Amino acid sequence: MAGVLAARRGRDGTSELDEALTIAVRTGEALRLIPVTAACAEAFWIAGRTGDLVAAVDRAWPVAVEHPHPWGLGELSWWLRVAGDGRPAIAPLARPFALMLADEHQAAAAAWEALGCPLWSAYALAFSPEIRDAQQCLEILGQLGAPAVRHAVLRDRHARGLVVPRGPRTASRANPAGLTAREAEVLQLLADGLSYAEVAERLVLSEKTVGHHVSAVLRKLGEPTRSRAVAAALRLGVVAPR
Repeated sequence: MAGVLAARRGRDGTSELDEALTIAVRTGEALRLIPVTAACAEAFWIAGRTGDLVAAVDRAWPVAVEHPHPWGLGELSWWLRVAGDGRPAIAPLARPFALMLADEHQAAAAAWEALGCPLWSAYALAFSPEIRDAQQCLEILGQLGAPAVRHAVLRDRHARGLVVPRGPRTASRANPAGLTAREAEVLQLLADGLSYAEVAERLVLSEKTVGHHVSAVLRKLGEPTRSRAVAAALRLGVVAPR
């Protein structure tokens, strides 16, 4: 849904998620409430709001237990685990989720890959103690254009005392979107209101080169326009407001 897609890209999807959750709670139907709650849980995790994540799942948990579905219950159980709540599920879970909860990282990733779900393959590898698994997770997230998810994975790996993968260059690791130092510099100048020509003059570059940097920024942030890329970068802390 739109709200969680926005969250994955570092944009604010709160209004869409709140609206969907209000409707789902009003109906009380498991087929509505559980998927929406799972989307809200993911968005809360990305934002680092684990208390809100658990509170959201708590509201849906009785319905999920009363009407156990292996996929819905599996996803809610996974987000609770990510938030540090290891409550046991009372019904069998879908195999990929069961593997994730058993810390069978590579097997879970392979199961998701077979289902054509690259994002969940990345989540399955996100908290593996193996550095290669973590690197593969970040590679998948980069291909999907999910910079906010990448930032959340790095944040949580650090908090858990897991090895944080080194990026291709130190400058690229300085921000959650994986921008190089030059790309971040160009983006900062654009955020300051400079035109392409002014950026080129300031950095002693050609306008064509500036355009190449901007294209790379748009791709990494998953945004279609310069203005939206600047807004996303401000939310992620990649550039500073002036």
